Amino acid sequence: MGKSSLSLKNSFNFAISFILILGISFRCLNLDRKVYWHDEVFTSIRVVGYTGAEIEPRVFNGEPITAAELQQFQQLTPEKNFGDTLHALAKHAEHPPLYYLLARGWVQAFGSSTVAFRSLSVVFSLLAFPCLYWLCQALFGAPGVPVVSLLLLAVSPFHVLYAQEAREYSLWTVTILLSSVTLLRATERGGWRHWGAYGLSLALGMYTSLLTVLAAIAHGLFVLITTRRRQWLAYGLTLLATLGLFSPWITVMLIQFSNLKHVTDWTTHTRSLEFLIKIWGLHISSVFIDPGFELNHPFTYMAPTVVLIMAVIGAYRLSQTQSSRVVCFVLTLTLIPALGLILPDLLMGGQRSVSTRYFLPTLIGIQLIAAYGLVSLLTSDDLAQRRWGKGGLVSVLIAGILSCSLSAQAHTWWNKGISYHNFNIAQVINRASNPVVVGFRSANSLGNAISLSYLLKPATPFQMTQLPNIPDISDSFSDVFLIQVSGDLIQGLEQTYGGRVEGVKDPNAYGLWKLTSVD
Repeated sequence: MGKSSLSLKNSFNFAISFILILGISFRCLNLDRKVYWHDEVFTSIRVVGYTGAEIEPRVFNGEPITAAELQQFQQLTPEKNFGDTLHALAKHAEHPPLYYLLARGWVQAFGSSTVAFRSLSVVFSLLAFPCLYWLCQALFGAPGVPVVSLLLLAVSPFHVLYAQEAREYSLWTVTILLSSVTLLRATERGGWRHWGAYGLSLALGMYTSLLTVLAAIAHGLFVLITTRRRQWLAYGLTLLATLGLFSPWITVMLIQFSNLKHVTDWTTHTRSLEFLIKIWGLHISSVFIDPGFELNHPFTYMAPTVVLIMAVIGAYRLSQTQSSRVVCFVLTLTLIPALGLILPDLLMGGQRSVSTRYFLPTLIGIQLIAAYGLVSLLTSDDLAQRRWGKGGLVSVLIAGILSCSLSAQAHTWWNKGISYHNFNIAQVINRASNPVVVGFRSANSLGNAISLSYLLKPATPFQMTQLPNIPDISDSFSDVFLIQVSGDLIQGLEQTYGGRVEGVKDPNAYGLWKLTSVD
């Protein structure tokens, strides 16, 4: 090998190592910076053994409770043991328990700070690297696609976001990858040892997210199309065994069915088709580029279009050069979970398809397609195609790096949901000399109040109530802020204290109100 070839190879290896290190760094950087939002708050609540119903009477009683005191429900205590965690999880069967039980052990070892909670997701996100490499090797064999797939995963804005969130989605990524690669091995080699490995990994996925059932349907369709009846039988028996392993949680779900239906009712609220189409586009683009622009920004139309074109090219080249088995596996993993979310919204109404994290199997499939398409261009005999491949790969990696850099420095991002504005709200409240924060009991108020408490000065008092009761607010407070309003609360406060409730005149502090005196 000549010196120039050796130098080129060394440069290439250095670039790969640099991007992988950069991806790991993005996952570990500023873990305490972003808003610890409503859903993460409830991760902590359940992991340490509380339930919302247990906390609410102690918070929504109209009595002052400081920001620091609100956070007591996020901390491990001797009074709350592992059984309390199981009890809290059983009350919310929409979230299977695997991640939360692992988190209980994790925070017992490392403490219950926001960094400790989020660091477990970082670990799972890093475990996804070898799992993805293994899957690509099982699908494509040659090293090019596994390496490019790892590079795309390393600086994927979507995967970095959820690597830093105290939720189950980075663990779900690992289980999807494991179940996919073990299925490929089982259908290739047969034998109950391989089918058993698939069944176990699928069960772990189901104990992580109920939406694993969509991946299982994709797997079943792949088996049905590409294998013979003997393999159908093996898959069916493995699926029955998996359901047997999952049956304890199925029992919990049946017992808690009315509550399960209530807490997931939000998914049936209808959204406009225009809104849904925009969101679907941002789902697929977020895995490669995510500068955090608003929904009506031109980016909403441009980036998804580019990513879709890249995916179509990749799917075409995949279909032209790979076996029908590989094509079928990648396309079913990509399309079936997406259709399982989109079609019910189109046919029955609802918004099941608005959450990007629910599309995780689809996003993995799109990354596989993109990686293969780029590698096929890079290794083409045609010089122009190789140039397009190099330009495409560099562009995608730069887009991911820039997106992750922006996100790493931000205090909030789109995945913070209803707590998105809490950082700016806290900035306004913290500037007041002696503020009090007022709110009332509603579906999201407890989690959002605790989320806000992390950003306020520890001694900042909250006075939360249950309507129609109006809290008895001391005259000593310089500012009375409202983090949520309703007609009853506005009328009660204005009548009781003789002021006027108005929105805070700060465009960034969306959702913050204030009781002002009447001159």
